[in-house]
Amino acid sequence: MAFVLSGDPATLALEGPYAGAELDVLTDVPLGISAGIGLWMTRYAEAEAGSAEEATALQSAWTLFAGGVLVGWNLHDRRGVVPADASAFSRISPRFIVQVLGLWADLMTPEVPGGE
Repeated sequence: MAFVLSGDPATLALEGPYAGAELDVLTDVPLGISAGIGLWMTRYAEAEAGSAEEATALQSAWTLFAGGVLVGWNLHDRRGVVPADASAFSRISPRFIVQVLGLWADLMTPEVPGGE
C-alpha cells in the first residue's frame, strides 16, 4: 500500500490589518521550496527599498510559496475572490506577503525541547 505525503497542512490566521484572513498551507514541503523561499526573502531583506531587486526577490519568494505551499485562503478584494496562486501577487500588498511568509517561516521553525 502506498504512503501518500499529505504535506502536513495547517491554517495561518493573520492579525492586525488582516485579522480574519486565513490561509491553508503545507508545512511539510520539499527542501527546494523552503530553501528557495528563504533565499529570496534574504535577498528581499538585503535589497535597497523600492528597488527592482527588492520587487523581484519578493515576487520570486511569493511564486515559490504560492506554487508549493499555499493550498487556499478566504481572500476577497473589491474585484471579488483573489486567486490562491502566483497571480495574486498583483492584487495583494507587499506588507501582506511579508506577514504571510513570516508566519509560515515561524510555523516551519521547530521548537527546541527545553528552549525558550
